Amino acid sequence: MSWIAGGRFAMGSDRHYAEERPTHPVSVDGFWIDTRAVTNAEFAAFVAATGYVTLAERPLDPALTWGFASQGCFDYEVTATFSGCCFKSRSEPVT
Repeated sequence: MSWIAGGRFAMGSDRHYAEERPTHPVSVDGFWIDTRAVTNAEFAAFVAATGYVTLAERPLDPALTWGFASQGCFDYEVTATFSGCCFKSRSEPVT
């Protein structure tokens, strides 16, 4: 692992996408980072040893998802295709 020293940097952009605005100063603490990617086998061994459950495997917390559901954000069906994903309103026929 390698130590990345903390510091201050300008986060965002005023010249690209609206959601990146405004550029603003951010401070980050130092942290350790692996110098290479973790393999699937290494991650599987970690899960077997610790019982770790990824966020994707955990049940949804209704307290956290209610805001999305009340805005209609879950009124879509995702259809996997060979070219990617297709999002359709549930009122539309699935083809």
